Amino acid sequence: MNETPKEISRRGALVGGLVGAAAIPLLGLGSIAQAAGLPDAFGPLHHVGVAIAPNFDEVLAKLTATIGLEFYQPVVETLTLRDEAGHVHTYTDRFTLSKGPEPHVELLDPVPGSFFGANPAHPVVELGYVVGDRLAELSAMLTANGMPLLGTIAVDPQPGAVGVAWHQVSNNFLIELLADDPVASMA
Repeated sequence: MNETPKEISRRGALVGGLVGAAAIPLLGLGSIAQAAGLPDAFGPLHHVGVAIAPNFDEVLAKLTATIGLEFYQPVVETLTLRDEAGHVHTYTDRFTLSKGPEPHVELLDPVPGSFFGANPAHPVVELGYVVGDRLAELSAMLTANGMPLLGTIAVDPQPGAVGVAWHQVSNNFLIELLADDPVASMA
C-alpha cells in the first residue's frame, strides 16, 4: 500500500437542535431547514465517517469486494491539534474516502488515546461538511450550542478553528467541519 503523509486535510460538520435539520438531505428527504425557512448553514453532507476497529484494511477490502464501493488510496496524516482548553496533542491517523458523488463513506483507522479511539463495541461516527471560509464561524456556533470543540489544527496564536474542527455531539458521535474538500488532494 502506498500511503502519503499529509499535513492538513479533512473533515466537516452538523447536528443538534435546528442545526441538525440540515442533515436531512442524507436521508433523501430534502432540507427541513430550508423548508422551515431557516438558513442551511452547513450545505450538503460531504461524508459519513466511521472509525473501524480493529481491522481497517479487512473492512476496506470487504466493502470493495462485496458491495463494490471504490475508495481512494488511504492517507496517513500527522495532525497537531488544539482542543477548546488550549491543550495541544499530535496524532497520526489513517483514513480513506469512497469515490463517487457525495456523501462519501469515510473509513478511519482508530487512534488510541484520541477522540478517534474507537473499539468494536463503541465505534466513532462523524458527519462531515466542507464549509470553506465559514469554518471559524460555524465552529463557534456549534460550541455555543453545547457541542464542544475536540480538536482543530494548532496554529498559534490563532484563536478558533483552523483548517478543520471536530465537535462532540455525544459520546462517539462527532461533527467535522472542513475548510477544504479532501477529495481534491486524493484524486
